[in-house]
Amino acid sequence: MNESQALLQSYIQKILSIQEERNYAITEEDLNKIALDLGLNEKDLAEIEKSFMGHWKRGSNFAKHNRFDDAIQELLVASALKPLHPEPYYELALAFQKKWLISGKVEDKEQAEYYAKRCLLLAPEHEKTYQLLSEIEKKTVRIEVPMEEDKYEKLAFIIAGILVVLFLLLFVFLFFV
Repeated sequence: MNESQALLQSYIQKILSIQEERNYAITEEDLNKIALDLGLNEKDLAEIEKSFMGHWKRGSNFAKHNRFDDAIQELLVASALKPLHPEPYYELALAFQKKWLISGKVEDKEQAEYYAKRCLLLAPEHEKTYQLLSEIEKKTVRIEVPMEEDKYEKLAFIIAGILVVLFLLLFVFLFFV
């Protein structure tokens, strides 16, 4: 791990520990104090911004391609790097909601609601998040994930078709010949 990565890791750890310790969202003042305490300079802050954008974009793209576990991992890092930015929280909520609709696991639904509410704490005007919460409550959105065809089911259908044809041939042979 190089020095830049070590600073980034320290920055994230400090943010997470403050959030856990206080049990509320971190403030801009807290972020500035963390940066000063770690001795971060403009270059380091630019590296944090670059890392944030990378994780956020990867998370968004993974979600677009139904790779929700990968999306969630990336978006969690993005939200840790920029805890005052609402979009990663919205996208986390969306990824968990889609994962829940596929898996049916209550934990995924709860995570979707949690991250949607985190987004609204930061951006009370975020209309898409209100809509998402309504969809979660109503469970109106359905996700169609392409399923691999069951080979045995297809084979059984073919065999059944062959048996029907053989039966018809036998019937014709016995009664008409």
